[in-house]
Amino acid sequence: MSYSDDDGKTWSAPQDITPMVKADWMKFLGVGPGTGIVLRNGPHKGRILIPVYTTNNVSHLNGSQSSRVIYSDDHGKTWHAGEAVNDNRQVDGQKIHSSTMNNKRAQNTESTVVQLNNGDVKLFMRGLTGDLQVATSKDGGVTWEKDIKRYPQVKDVYVQMSAIHTMHEGKEYIILSNAGGPKRENGMVHLARVEENGELTWLKHNPIQKGEFAYNSLQELGNGEYGILYEHTEKGQNAYTLSFRKFNWEFLSKNLISPTEAKVKRTREMGKGEMGKGVIGLEFDSEVLVNKAPTLQLANGKTATFLTQYDSKTLLFAVDKEDIGQEIIGIAKGSIESMHNLPVNLAGARVPGGVNGSKAAVHEVPEFTGGVNGTEPAVHEIAEYKGSDSLVTLTTKEDYTYKAPLAQQALPETGNKESDLLASLGLTAFFLGLFTLGKKREQ
Repeated sequence: MSYSDDDGKTWSAPQDITPMVKADWMKFLGVGPGTGIVLRNGPHKGRILIPVYTTNNVSHLNGSQSSRVIYSDDHGKTWHAGEAVNDNRQVDGQKIHSSTMNNKRAQNTESTVVQLNNGDVKLFMRGLTGDLQVATSKDGGVTWEKDIKRYPQVKDVYVQMSAIHTMHEGKEYIILSNAGGPKRENGMVHLARVEENGELTWLKHNPIQKGEFAYNSLQELGNGEYGILYEHTEKGQNAYTLSFRKFNWEFLSKNLISPTEAKVKRTREMGKGEMGKGVIGLEFDSEVLVNKAPTLQLANGKTATFLTQYDSKTLLFAVDKEDIGQEIIGIAKGSIESMHNLPVNLAGARVPGGVNGSKAAVHEVPEFTGGVNGTEPAVHEIAEYKGSDSLVTLTTKEDYTYKAPLAQQALPETGNKESDLLASLGLTAFFLGLFTLGKKREQ
């Protein structure tokens, strides 16, 4: 640990605090890489919290990664390790502990920490469940509630995330930034309202960077502005090139989603595959998520097979030629979940193509136009990025193959989110990396 007494101009010689916080059983002790905080209220006001995570000698990185914080109550002179989120937690009817556990799915790793106005400490953790995991501490990070809250509205593709606490017009919010997927790409900024009981209600999910997007740091700059520093690679750059953007409250909150259900906005023909199969896309009017692969029931008694999630609002399915124009009457098995906890409605959607194929339920959602009162850009864009013109191939386990040309798309100058389904820069990395893990780091 180093400290500065002159606003960061000069720094003290580093002090090794490892002996204060690392137990003998810890095979690995890693910091964050989330930003530390100082508790601003409650009985532990002034306490410094730094997110860390550990592994044990039983299963190391394969089954024991566990999030916790280290803390100091004397301005950094001495440090202590709090309990891990996994300590004495019940998982599948069995009590686990970070020092002995061997459970891959129960792992939580890199994390970022915030404090709510009620004094609760929230730890937002990278994990392997595919969705956001959040732990809560009532004693300033020393121990954790045994129930981890999961939010399917926010995707976790196993990459570091950042979160900060902010206030706006007397209300309390959390801003979280991470990769939207399907790999470490398509950066998102999420806005959640903090309820009176400390629970989070996710209000908006804003794309902020197409293409590669990995580790990031999010901070409030003042005057209603926020800054994000993040890893993003353009052509010819190395994998850890840093980019910076500013955005404002208008960008975060404009057109907050408030429908009563998630509806199919339109259906599209996405290409033709092998074995006589076609590929169709169902685009919803708000973000959806697939945890259990859905099979669509068609009016002719046949079904459409789920292929993959194309983006946060679009799902791809395989259909037969004779299914063109058929109404989609429901879900035969599996499920489609709304990321806003809304009921999902397929009413009026049909398999596209043919005479009746273009008919679909339409429920338009206004696109973000950006800026303060619409006059200034809410996101300060970096140089434009153009995608590939090459063809990519997606082969599923059913041996269907989908080929599609990749469109070119320039980033908008005013931070607008382009909605055209085929003009998606994420398509290249999505299909090429669909069945590979593609980690940038082992930990």
